[in-house]
Amino acid sequence: MACVVNDRHRAAGRGGLGAVMGSKRLKAVVASGRHEIKVANPHAFKREVERARQ
Repeated sequence: MACVVNDRHRAAGRGGLGAVMGSKRLKAVVASGRHEIKVANPHAFKREVERARQ
C-alpha cells in the first residue's frame, strides 16, 4: 500500500500515484517557498487535470 501525503496529515491514496512512486523507489518530493506558482498555460493545465481525474 502506498499513498501521497501532503500538508503533513492529508493522504491521497486513490488513483495509484503512490504505488507508482513507490515502484520507482521515490522517497520524497519537497517544495517550499513563499512565492505564488503561476501556471504558464492555465487552459492546458486545467484540461490535463480533468483528464487525470477520469
